[in-house]
Amino acid sequence: MLIDWRSRTRSQYCRPQVVAEPVLRIIEARHPVLDICEPEGTFVPNDTVMGGEDGTVLLITGPNMAGKSTYIRQVALLTLLAQMGSYVPAKEARIGVADRIFARVGASDELSRGQSTFMVEMTRRRVS
Repeated sequence: MLIDWRSRTRSQYCRPQVVAEPVLRIIEARHPVLDICEPEGTFVPNDTVMGGEDGTVLLITGPNMAGKSTYIRQVALLTLLAQMGSYVPAKEARIGVADRIFARVGASDELSRGQSTFMVEMTRRRVS
């Protein structure tokens, strides 16, 4: 079944520019799943800028349940969507051609229920 994601979201999607140079510039991006599941205004759009003078490595740190895993997955998903020719939930996007995507984060979160990887793991430990 095909779903028209643009019609199901409250916010605009943009057509990303896929370019040959190693760049990742995504402005006012949103996580594609949370853009649909979460009430409007609960997810704060964010920017990702890498490549050229901005460098090619991001060190992402922060406290538990701060959104690090969500951010990493969001960037990976938007990169994948752009590579396959899809629109992305962002104000603008310029993404270099990618032949692989690596994103190692905990796989046991429940984003649609508002539970991070950390929270799910702590809840399971308490039950065990």
